[in-house]
Amino acid sequence: MIAPHARAEGDGHPVAVARACTGDFRPGPEVVHDHSGLAFYVRGETRMRMGVEYVLRPGDVLLVPEGMPHGGGEHGHGEAELVGITVCTACLRGGWGDVLRRLFDDVRHGAVASRRLSDETFAEVLACIERLRVELRDHAAQRELMIDGLMSEITAHVARAAPSNTGPTDLGWPTVVADALGFVERHAHEGISLRDVARAVGRSSTHLAALVKRHTGRTVVAWITHARMALARQLLAGSDEGIEAVASRVGFASPSHFHRAFRRLHGVSPGEWRATHRGR
Repeated sequence: MIAPHARAEGDGHPVAVARACTGDFRPGPEVVHDHSGLAFYVRGETRMRMGVEYVLRPGDVLLVPEGMPHGGGEHGHGEAELVGITVCTACLRGGWGDVLRRLFDDVRHGAVASRRLSDETFAEVLACIERLRVELRDHAAQRELMIDGLMSEITAHVARAAPSNTGPTDLGWPTVVADALGFVERHAHEGISLRDVARAVGRSSTHLAALVKRHTGRTVVAWITHARMALARQLLAGSDEGIEAVASRVGFASPSHFHRAFRRLHGVSPGEWRATHRGR
């Protein structure tokens, strides 16, 4: 059974850094995240099931696309420490964002999710991640420029790295689901509907809705709303655009509709959220 799992809301920035320990990663229900992630394994060994089972050791990075079910491996268990970078996939635009989005899209369509970094490269990447963590925390001058530079370097190293562990995967879910989620991430801000997504992937709305719900635990409309709200939070926290402009930028036909949807999800109005999170 797929159990959707959402990360805690941050300051609206599309990138976040966290350190975690897997503990005993025993087989269990798969989970689905509403963000994409890069997991850099720094200590120990563990197993992850995502289409196939991956054995993950220090120097490995696992790409986990938004919406893809994953869970503990079937054969044995282990304990590992990792440093993770989570990204709002719908917020990625240009430069390293386009490259990273393509990497996640490839994994959704069956590419190997695990890549192996050399010891020297892995040390460089970990240093970049630590600097990224500080930049995200401190809000220093030219913060966005520094974050772009660090994410560019990290993404380039991951893109250059050779796949590890296994060959092409059998994900156990239809390609059409991967296509639908990718379309939503790229076009949610254009005011798309379930019908638009279904047309883009060549399926009926009813058939696509059932497939996406079955394989991700969320409806197509919920994924569209999630992508719009992620973009909205980014704009509210990081720009001076008015609320009406933000509503239009993320695909809402009217500011009142945006206000209602935002309050329903966050419990406060867009203006109140901005006042709380601006400058964090």
